[in-house]
Amino acid sequence: FYQSTCDNESDKQAKALRFLENYQEELGNISDGLPRKVHCLVLTNKLMAQLSGFSDLHNTINQADSIYWKDLNTKLLSHDTEKLHPAILLMYNMLMLNKKIHDEVTTYYDVLGTLHNKISFDEVNSIVSRLKVIEVNNLDGLITGFSEILKTPNLNKALKRSLLGSLSINIVEMNTSDDLKSFIFNKFQELMYSNENEELSKVQDLLEIDITQLNLWVDFINKVENKEIIYHTYHGTKGEEYENVAIIMGHSFGDSYLGKNKFKSFLKHRQLDVSEQNVKLEDSDYQQKIENTRNLVYVACSRAVKNLRILYLDDTDEIETGIEELFGTIVNWE
Repeated sequence: FYQSTCDNESDKQAKALRFLENYQEELGNISDGLPRKVHCLVLTNKLMAQLSGFSDLHNTINQADSIYWKDLNTKLLSHDTEKLHPAILLMYNMLMLNKKIHDEVTTYYDVLGTLHNKISFDEVNSIVSRLKVIEVNNLDGLITGFSEILKTPNLNKALKRSLLGSLSINIVEMNTSDDLKSFIFNKFQELMYSNENEELSKVQDLLEIDITQLNLWVDFINKVENKEIIYHTYHGTKGEEYENVAIIMGHSFGDSYLGKNKFKSFLKHRQLDVSEQNVKLEDSDYQQKIENTRNLVYVACSRAVKNLRILYLDDTDEIETGIEELFGTIVNWE
């Protein structure tokens, strides 16, 4: 258990990164010469997105009127894609289609699903070839490219249905819009605004997010763990096990007032004598908060199979006894 007091959020992030680098160095190298992976649990969705490389996407969706703050973890970051917000799932499907198109081992079935005998190989090959050369720097470019292909004169209707099906778009619903771009824009407008007359800058911000960030988000959703340090939220690891785990902890948990001093209050409770604890636990609200935090700490700490390190980024003077009762000696880390 390591402790380091920080002045601000920027200082916390810098110290956390140095801590993780040091952790990796001490783990040494495995037989193939690559550093061992460290799975790091962080306190907020915002920090997890920032460290994972898709902070612009998180910050933009965080402004969406249709997603309540406490649902952001599910609507944007759930590994179960069916739980994503419908417009975000549509974005995910577009990005996945683009990834499949550029994957050398992808089959036509992977891209377009079951093809009817009304579609010739030449037609499929032509469409896939055109999809491959779409210039994609951001979401807007991807949507525009797909839309232009679907507007091709004399496009095989069965092929159009298959392409829309790969995006999970019902062709009947799609036909009520002028084209794919208008259809998707309307979905994003529903996501970002509660008032349709509002300035559309938030939708434009979403459309202009760099494709590299979006692909990193897709990798996170798909649990593609090809980096040396993989970041998670606490709740996102339930049921998982990793050899090497780092937990970033502090007084508070999350960005909301509900998480303020969540861990500090729990650790203060742990250093009371049993009789004092029992008196306080007679308050059902207090008991629920303590049990909830205890379970959260347990879930986080029990992810580790071999190695576990915790870095606490707030002053521990008031909670030293509670920390030592749970984790042993506190090591100062700078």
